[in-house]
Formats: sequence, C-alpha cells, structure tokens
Amino acid sequence: MTEISKEIQKPKPFFNPNPHAYASEMKEHDQWVLSCLKAKADGTYTKIPCDANGRYCDCTDQNNCMSFEKAFETCKVNPGTFSGIGISIFSSGKIKGIDYDHIYDPITGEWNQQAWEELRIFNTRVEWSPSHTGVHQFFKSPIMLENGKKTQPDGTGREMYFEKHYLTVTGEVLEGFPTTINEIGPERITQSYDKWFPGKRTSVKADIRTFEMPDNWHDIVPEEFVNDPVDQLKDLSPTKDQIIHLCRNAPYGFGEKFGRIFNGNISEYGYDESNADIALAGMIAFHTSDYGIIKKIIHESALWDKKWERDDYCQRTIIKAIRNRWGRY
Repeated sequence: MTEISKEIQKPKPFFNPNPHAYASEMKEHDQWVLSCLKAKADGTYTKIPCDANGRYCDCTDQNNCMSFEKAFETCKVNPGTFSGIGISIFSSGKIKGIDYDHIYDPITGEWNQQAWEELRIFNTRVEWSPSHTGVHQFFKSPIMLENGKKTQPDGTGREMYFEKHYLTVTGEVLEGFPTTINEIGPERITQSYDKWFPGKRTSVKADIRTFEMPDNWHDIVPEEFVNDPVDQLKDLSPTKDQIIHLCRNAPYGFGEKFGRIFNGNISEYGYDESNADIALAGMIAFHTSDYGIIKKIIHESALWDKKWERDDYCQRTIIKAIRNRWGRY
C-alpha cells in the first residue's frame, strides 16, 4: 500500500443526514455522543466525544450519553460545531466494536489483504471510518474480555473494545457486509483476540465459575413477603409492578440509584458487572424475597445478559442478595 498523506488522514465531517443509514440495533440504546474535531500539535486531528454544548465529555459515563434522536438532531442543526456522532461501548451493553486502522488506501483502492480476510471472519456490520482509511466492525458478544489495542507487524492497527470507549459511527456500510449487528461466537472472538493481542487474554471477565446449589435451595429462600417492617405492604405478597414502583420511589436517593442501574448505568460500581448485578438484586430484595419476582425484574433491566441465563449464576446472585440483605448469608 502507498503511504497515505496527512491531508487524507485529516478527518472531515462524517455526519450522515439519512437517519435510516444507522443500525436499528444501535438506535435502540441511549449510548450516543456527539463528536468534535480537535487539532493536535503535529498538525493532525483527533475526534473527541462531546456533549450538546460542544464540550468534551467522558464517554465512559452513561450520564453523558443521549438517545440517537437527540444526538442526530443536535448534530444536524449544528454542522459547524460537530463533525458527526458516535456510540459509547459499555460492559453492560450488547454492542462491542473493532477498529481497523490504515487497512485501505483511498487513492489506489488497495486493501490490506490480511485485514480483508479478518473482516470476513465476523459476519456482521462493517462501516467506513471517517477517514476512509479504516473501518469499524460492530458485533454482539456473549463474553467479556479486556480491551485490546496493538499495531500489527505490517503496520496496520487493531483495536477491540468491550467497554469504556466510543467509536464514531458514519452509517456507511461496507459493500458486501450485513447491515445488521450480529452475535459472534466466543471461539471466533477469542481466536482473533489472541492473534492480535498475543498473551493479553488471561481470563474472561464474565463470571464463569461453576456453582453447586444445595438440593433444597427452594426451601432456604425466605418467604415471598415484604420484609421491611414499616412498609405499607408488610406481610403481603406484592406483584412485580408493585415492587418496581417501590424500588423507583425509594427514599434517600435509592430510587434514583435503582433507576440508573436498572437502565444499565453501572459507572458507580466501577463498571464491574458482577458488583452491579448483586447491587440490583439487593435493591429488589429489600422489598421482596420472592425469587421469581426478583428474577423477572432483573430480566426486564438493561443488566440482563447471557450470564443471567445460567441457572448457577442467577440462583447464586439472587439468593446471596436475599440472605445478605437480612443477615442470613
């Protein structure tokens, strides 16, 4: 490949005025940020996440994110302020991303063949990056790994993100690739990960330890009554919706905290999914010890993912929350 000039490397506005160009799977989540161009001392530019006022914002804090509709409209009416929009990647979210750098020469139309073959391994959505010298590949992952970033031996770059990052979104799907964001199997993910970042993967972040439940686990779960002695539903068996109402309206800021974590904002737990899971279960268990209701509420939250579908993880977490809240653990 020929050397790409700085002028071509300089990002240009990449906002796509067609809202239908953006993936529907992305538009379902309030994980969007605006993007601004910032000049660096060496004459190149970088793309930074911004709030609606054009100021840098921490894209790892979900409180700084917005809906697709708000990000799209804000960028549309402020073309001189924002270069485009992007999506933040959180550990609690389904969508992950890979950034391929310097794999395409827009002058010659030449691809890095190794990168092209790697793109084909994942049958999922691929979009042009703003510079058109690289691409962003979006996928859904059943596992969690540490973020990886490394320049490859041929000078191209690979960055794989599972959390705490944002990627610009152009809506320009690479011809020949799906427009949908598909789930990739763990074997293919780890195979590419180990190839690009040898020696980095030490463990999957999701809790995959086995857990043996006692045969009488149904008997050791407390009765399904409200436990709080001053609650209006004391000694009653409330419905799921009543419990959600109690959680959302809890005093001393706990209602707001429940709302944040229920919607997937786990920043106050250091983005540790396991800690956030037990916290959410504990908030619900404060009002009821009905295992079934607790599980149903968690299932409706943004924290529900593949590990919750494992009986060992689900049972262990909920029972621990019930016991721990009332001193039975």
